[in-house]
Amino acid sequence: MPPLTTDALVLRTFPLGEMSVVVVLLTRSRGKLRAVAKGARGPGDRYQSSLQPLSEVRTALYGREGTELFRLGTVELLRSSEPPNSNLESLLALEYCAELFEAFLPPDARDDDAYRLGRSCVTALKQRGSNGTAVMRYAEAWTLKLHGLYPSLARCLNCRQSVTGGLAFDRSAGRVVCTNCGSKRAEILDSDSRALLRSALRLSPANFAERTEGIDLAPIARFHRELIETHLGRSLNSSRVIESVLRS
Repeated sequence: MPPLTTDALVLRTFPLGEMSVVVVLLTRSRGKLRAVAKGARGPGDRYQSSLQPLSEVRTALYGREGTELFRLGTVELLRSSEPPNSNLESLLALEYCAELFEAFLPPDARDDDAYRLGRSCVTALKQRGSNGTAVMRYAEAWTLKLHGLYPSLARCLNCRQSVTGGLAFDRSAGRVVCTNCGSKRAEILDSDSRALLRSALRLSPANFAERTEGIDLAPIARFHRELIETHLGRSLNSSRVIESVLRS
């Protein structure tokens, strides 16, 4: 049976036995797939740095139609995700964005928008002096938007009035509303951060990072975390790692 040859973004890898890894890929032709990379952890690793988070590769996948686990064949590195000088913040952002995309993508569902989002985030993170924190916030917002989970920043879903202040989470209804319909005490996004998001999300991730340089994005991070954890029912592993590293 001929292999499935496709371009893909590497989302994550995890060990399988002593020598191999399972690779999660966002493929251009088939969406999210999993494949075994045999010998990827052994001496003389033939995949070398091709399987880093969000690197873009051209790969041959072997397996029957409908299989849950392909075998990874040849891998050609098309575009490395490694940032200049191995910038720590950018490396952490790559790990985070890759886990974010993987968590939201259903298997075998082609998603060109998610693929383009991943590539544009890598472009932003590869720029010297990149603001990795801003790229993570951008990736969160657009991942939520692409999956129909991002609330309106302009109009309240409850009263249908234009939002002029902040946003609150109405837990009884399970949705985000204006602070007039919700409670000021339940505010999860202040008015300044809401206005910043409305204007900045029209930009590319690189321009978003430049636009928000020097601005405290912690309120936006908390807002997105609430939305992500409400949908997934859990937090992302890399978010806890990043918090621990940045605090130390």
